Amino acid sequence: MQYQLLADRPDAIPIVAQWLYEEWGRTIEGNTVEKACERLRQRMSRDHLPLHILAVENGVVVGFAALKLREMDVYPDREHWLGSVYVPHEHRGQGIASFLIQTVVSMAPRYGVSLLSLQTEREDGGVYEKHGWVQVERVHYHGVDVTVMERHLKPQPNKASHATSEPAPSAASSSREG
Repeated sequence: MQYQLLADRPDAIPIVAQWLYEEWGRTIEGNTVEKACERLRQRMSRDHLPLHILAVENGVVVGFAALKLREMDVYPDREHWLGSVYVPHEHRGQGIASFLIQTVVSMAPRYGVSLLSLQTEREDGGVYEKHGWVQVERVHYHGVDVTVMERHLKPQPNKASHATSEPAPSAASSSREG
């Protein structure tokens, strides 16, 4: 499995937008798949945050995650977030979410990130706890109960690059729409 940045695979925007809309965006008043596509197009980047990461197997996009800025407005001091981790049902159970989590965790320090946060509807932290994330608190946010988690990272000098290979083996570790 490899990762690619969405900025390098704009052909994947419609499928990612559909995933995000179906999983988190359909309950947002006035939201559409087309609006999700436009938001992704406007936010795509190769060299600064936010970053949109695709899991790709044999040329097929099989998952998505984002390294975001300020996902939850009730946490203004939490700047960097792992978000929008999504794997379609037909690809679940193959370690793709873990691959995406590890990829974001290994990339984040290159962008000066030393603390990464996330929100998940899983009260037990799900896959994130298995990858070293620590629960901060459970909150009610935009009508949904979520667990906020964090992971401290060792910062690196800003060496933003995006090789399209697997994350470093030592790297370990659902959030909202893109």
